[in-house]
Amino acid sequence: MMLLLAVFLSFVVVDGNGRPLEGVVVGHTEKRFNVGRSGKDGRIAIETDAPRIVIRREGYQAVVVRPADLERGGRVVLRGTGRVAVCVTSFPAPGWEAQPVRSATRVQRFGGVRHGTSPMWGGLVPSTGWVWASETYSEREMLLNGSRSVDASGVMADGRHWREIGDFGETISYADVSAATAAELDKAIERLCRARFSALVVDREGMPLEGVVVTGSAATGADGRVAGETTGLRIAFRKMGFRAVVVPPALGLVVTMQPSDRPPFPRCRERRETVFQLPSAGEGAGFRDVDYNGRDYMVKTSSGKHYLRHGHGPMWSSGAPPVRYLDTSVSYEETTYEGGANITVARGVFADGTHWRFLGTFWETISYETKDGEAARRFDLMLDGVCLGR
Repeated sequence: MMLLLAVFLSFVVVDGNGRPLEGVVVGHTEKRFNVGRSGKDGRIAIETDAPRIVIRREGYQAVVVRPADLERGGRVVLRGTGRVAVCVTSFPAPGWEAQPVRSATRVQRFGGVRHGTSPMWGGLVPSTGWVWASETYSEREMLLNGSRSVDASGVMADGRHWREIGDFGETISYADVSAATAAELDKAIERLCRARFSALVVDREGMPLEGVVVTGSAATGADGRVAGETTGLRIAFRKMGFRAVVVPPALGLVVTMQPSDRPPFPRCRERRETVFQLPSAGEGAGFRDVDYNGRDYMVKTSSGKHYLRHGHGPMWSSGAPPVRYLDTSVSYEETTYEGGANITVARGVFADGTHWRFLGTFWETISYETKDGEAARRFDLMLDGVCLGR
């Protein structure tokens, strides 16, 4: 809803160090395209009757403000984004259905996600109507198939969510969905997109660490530096004998790794088929396939039955925790150490309160997920008593 009377705004835009920013633009004042641009002094003067405006500059995090909250002669701070996400679309992909909507335009859908391409399709910034109607709004820069784009999202007053990654000639978007649906559609979008990262990895004395593996794809050199791309929302820095560091991918990271204080698991008295041996079998049922087998151990509490799974075999696991543990855990701990084989121990909590724990090596894992505190305690006692059988 537009303001009853237009207001005149005059303000200065600075960076995080207080220095004036040149080339800042103001969008969504009342037109589809940006108007207003700062000079060397960082000053912008505009007239608008828009309920919200967006202040942008390439390489910085955009800021959305209400004109009534921006005092004349005030100051707006833009901070560097610290990351540039890279989205490379490769359509058609399995599960995407093409639906032409107009001449020379192709729209493809996956659930509620829409991908459109055409010389006259889309724009760099989202619809002004979406920006004005959003109670919360955020955006970041992105490279969409090599072109500078804007990844914007918001929540309307009635709780409906929307998101659009836009460029002239191409958009990926969804709209009018619940928070739960938005979370699922975001996962579909994130699977299409890669984020760049670069980092200097050091030990607690500040010395470069060589051989630190980043989410199984890249490793640091002798200078402790590494760079690459990932499809995950977070990346893990792992090295034998150190606690893993898990952070969102970004450019220019400085990562300090701490040595593990966890003692190795003891050796079992007898050699067995599996690396991990639980102190007691407990109640449960076995499972088997041509390339793996294992057993689900069950405990009963007041909330019902809960299971811990021990699986092994050539096609069972690489020994690393699932990527979803990295992406969706609100707390995360992990250590990798030598125990005759590379052994990874990890634990965490999901946003819904589910506790999980993971013990893995190549071809073998033991893990559980449960919201029941008593079940988690009993499973932890089992895992704390594991010995290494070979």
